Amino acid sequence: MGDSEPSSPPPLGEAARSVYDAARAFAGAGGSATTTLRRLLLADLALARTAATQGALLFAAAAVLAFTGWVLLTALAVWGLHAAGLGWGAALALPALADLLLAALLAWRALAVLRLADLQTTRQQLASLVGDARTLVAAGLARADVAAEPDP
Repeated sequence: MGDSEPSSPPPLGEAARSVYDAARAFAGAGGSATTTLRRLLLADLALARTAATQGALLFAAAAVLAFTGWVLLTALAVWGLHAAGLGWGAALALPALADLLLAALLAWRALAVLRLADLQTTRQQLASLVGDARTLVAAGLARADVAAEPDP
């Protein structure tokens, strides 16, 4: 077929340089992945901080509206509804219902904004890295088991 002479190994200095260069490339790849993950985490934390602030402000607005709405609407609406001929029960219930609906709407919106503060992107990336590391470790252990088995 063809010449299948084994090639001679490279000189020791050249082989050592090749191993060193490969190790530097590997370390550089790990370093860039770490840098990228760090940047991702910082961006995710900035998003979480902004979302937490907006959520807190929306909850505060909901609380203020709930309080002032109860006081002002109840006082004015109860007087107006009672003057229009409604009983005291109905005059109190209508303003209270409208105020509670608005407060519930604001609280629901605040919860939707706070979902952005869960660091989802970072958790997904870390899960991917951990899964990849587990796969590599499992493959390495499997190769070590095969290499350690004595030949029959």
